[in-house]
Amino acid sequence: MLPTIIVRLFTFLLYLKPLVSDIILMLFIFLLIFIFIALILGTII
Repeated sequence: MLPTIIVRLFTFLLYLKPLVSDIILMLFIFLLIFIFIALILGTII
């Protein structure tokens, strides 16, 4: 189930690569920062 969704997203991203790659990169960095902050807050609390 999950691998097919990943493959579909990957092929979809390949079609829209020049426009979407920057947005995906920004979202990925934001997600990493969010997880990092959540881990820090989790260890503090």
